[in-house]
Amino acid sequence: MTRKLLLAACLAASIAACRGRRDLGRRLPGAIAIELGAPGPPVERALAARLSAIGADSFFLPAVAGRAVGDSAAFEPVAGADPSALPGAVYLEVIGTGNFDPPLERDPKRVAAALWKALEPSTRHPSPRIAGVHVAWRVRDSADGHAAVLEALRRRLPARWTLSASVDTRLSEEARKRWRSIARKTDFLVANVFGRRPDVDPDGIRLQASLEDLADLEVPVYAGAAPQGWGVVRTPGAPPGAVIPDGAVSELSRDRRFDFSFGDVLSDPDEDVYVFSARTESRLAGERTIAAGSTVAFRERRVSDLVRALADAKAAPGKVIRLDALAGEDHLFRVKTLEDLLLGRDLRPALSFSLRRDGSGLVLVAFNATSTWSSLSRLNNWVDLRVDGARVLDLRPGQYDRFLFLDERGRPVTPARGRTVRLFQNFVGPGDTVATGPIRLSGAGAVFASAHLTLPDGKVVAVPESRPALPAAAGGASAGEQSANGVESGARRERQPVKREPHR
Repeated sequence: MTRKLLLAACLAASIAACRGRRDLGRRLPGAIAIELGAPGPPVERALAARLSAIGADSFFLPAVAGRAVGDSAAFEPVAGADPSALPGAVYLEVIGTGNFDPPLERDPKRVAAALWKALEPSTRHPSPRIAGVHVAWRVRDSADGHAAVLEALRRRLPARWTLSASVDTRLSEEARKRWRSIARKTDFLVANVFGRRPDVDPDGIRLQASLEDLADLEVPVYAGAAPQGWGVVRTPGAPPGAVIPDGAVSELSRDRRFDFSFGDVLSDPDEDVYVFSARTESRLAGERTIAAGSTVAFRERRVSDLVRALADAKAAPGKVIRLDALAGEDHLFRVKTLEDLLLGRDLRPALSFSLRRDGSGLVLVAFNATSTWSSLSRLNNWVDLRVDGARVLDLRPGQYDRFLFLDERGRPVTPARGRTVRLFQNFVGPGDTVATGPIRLSGAGAVFASAHLTLPDGKVVAVPESRPALPAAAGGASAGEQSANGVESGARRERQPVKREPHR
């Protein structure tokens, strides 16, 4: 009851505060805002319409980059920051790496002067899209210094612009009292409650703010989330190397030059840690060379945990979702994933199947049309290929990791006794297409396919068995004749012995 009364009082105070800011002509973010990791090209009309359909009409655009080292801080403008490229209200963001507590404790006036020098050019001839300035740096204990910098900005910014700040961590009771001085200088705050954002450490910092910590500050508090992940390349005896978007997980899971394992997640309950180890020197996506013995470690957030975090923040006036970019598909979590989440669509991968002809037989193609993905697993993701009325004479796994022949009770058997082939796939990403190599049958049989996928949160998706459409046979030959008499070819030419290993 006490918590409900507190939230009700906070909501009333927020409404009053919003009315006061509207009187000044200031515009607060809408229900959905997107925080961009970097400036990008102008948003195309089709994407702008999609963003409008989910209520994403506010954008946080990096305009000034700050870096704290020891008790000093430096700032510089971000190249390419163009508010007119975005289809909505734009909040110029001051991004920061490092701990800003020491410089704010030592000399907040000096920090304010350096920040204004980098920010001031954006205020000379501002775009009509600019609605405010948002300060997003890591600070917890130096509330007085932080408030002094915000006050200095407020005196210089146009009266119609908002001024806001981020909170990344939990605040003690004493810290919450000190943060009231910060809240009084701002039009709203953003409590980053979920995910990670980049920082000096290549793994970034984990976002652990709480809306409840800020409930009595008498200012609107938005909920921030950063659902995208990335991998860090590490080579023994060398400092951390390149940072790779987590869309590479799908490629790495199929690359036999890499082994994968799982990091310790006991201390990070909302993350899955995937570690890929390079057996030999390899090129990733044709762009980065990974030395033998190096690892690429990814910290992956689960969509189910994001859904829960946003549901817990339903009392907030809006949500701020951090994405590296609006265009491109370098990450697992994309604009399409955000669309599906906000529009209430099914957030589970679902495979559809089709058959196509290869010179030596048939190829089974599985397609994940959804915006979500499976867990990474050697044992718990598979496609079952069942043949009725014929035997499988030969099968190449193609893009799958490996396969087993099973009897009617799901037990591994020899190819001669098997009628079902279980094709294991380590990972199924959003929009992934996975194809076998050529499948040769003994005659004209019926082919059926089903699937079993495990989600990052441990839940299982069962794709019911269906009969993929069979393409027309060339020259009038039957499917069985085509399969049995063709010349072997395909994505992988090596034969794979049947493994008698346990499965589940």
